[in-house]
Amino acid sequence: MDHSYDNVTPRIGDAVPRKEDLRLLTGAGSFSDDVNLDGQVYAVMVRSPHAHARIIDVEIAEALAVPGVLAVFTGADAMEDGLAPVPHLVRLGASMDIMLENRDGSEHHRTPHFVLPADKARFVGEALVMVIGETEAAARDGAEQVSIEYEPLPSVTGTAAALTDGAPLVWDDEAATNLCVDADVGDEAATDAAFAGAAHVVRLETWIRRVTGVTMKRKPAVTPCMPAAAEPTVRSVKRLRCSASMRTKSATSPAMWAAISAPATRSIPNSPWSPGRRAASAGP
Repeated sequence: MDHSYDNVTPRIGDAVPRKEDLRLLTGAGSFSDDVNLDGQVYAVMVRSPHAHARIIDVEIAEALAVPGVLAVFTGADAMEDGLAPVPHLVRLGASMDIMLENRDGSEHHRTPHFVLPADKARFVGEALVMVIGETEAAARDGAEQVSIEYEPLPSVTGTAAALTDGAPLVWDDEAATNLCVDADVGDEAATDAAFAGAAHVVRLETWIRRVTGVTMKRKPAVTPCMPAAAEPTVRSVKRLRCSASMRTKSATSPAMWAAISAPATRSIPNSPWSPGRRAASAGP
């Protein structure tokens, strides 16, 4: 019997022929940990345990004293160095997407996405401090020694509750509401007419769940520490978009290799990130 799947339209329930098994099962797969460069260092993030909290103080001295830790960077360092927020598209722009315009004609509010925030944590797990180590273990040990003093703030996790009067604001210094988009799509008059002429009308409340495969995947990357005028080579998983002028940020040793984790779609200010007060001695 011919089991060929050529020119056959798959149906729900059909077995999906796999093409990658031979490569993976014979040790020919390539993963992030398989990419190793001479002098490579590792970055570990210290993340917020709070959904909403003001950052009062960050102590890094004990982390810098951990053997193998080369540098510790905070949101204050990022601000001092003028690192721009990571840009995002608020409104979808692909041809197959529905254009969502606010009902009142106002622009969608664009909140900044800081590389490392210096003022507040706005969700559980937000990266607040980056520790660089000669090994991943050293970076993790150093991250455990970072001490952050928080002022916990009110938070809300339900979408509907976030829109009620008096709900805690995620961006209280940027916006007067948690509402991101308020749009109508379609023919309102025709829709009203259809309901008006219907024999039965059912009313219910429901929630739209995530409508796409939103996987919780990391996007590790490694790149050599290049001179300011050089164009870096970034080795990463797919869909990491980098501008030609993106700069890696190193500690004190020119032999180091800096790990980066955030996609960049516009230029980052052309200044090397080398705050010596935050970096331990890296040797010759």
